Amino acid sequence: APEGWHIPNLKEWQILIDYLGGEKIAGSKLKETITDYWTDENENVSKESYFSAHLAGSRYDDESFVGLGDFSSWWT
Repeated sequence: APEGWHIPNLKEWQILIDYLGGEKIAGSKLKETITDYWTDENENVSKESYFSAHLAGSRYDDESFVGLGDFSSWWT
């Protein structure tokens, strides 16, 4: 992470999830508000978290990618 920043740990992610209303709705509050990117329901999409999750997929240890356009994941 850049100087002055850090990669959040699981406890910090859980604090964010709880703050945003729990596991069932927090994800929608973390999504990019342009709903064309997401194929699932977006009933609670908002800019409340100031986080704009895009469908970036995930990267494996062998440096290959999977899920671009389907989901997003983050390291902790």
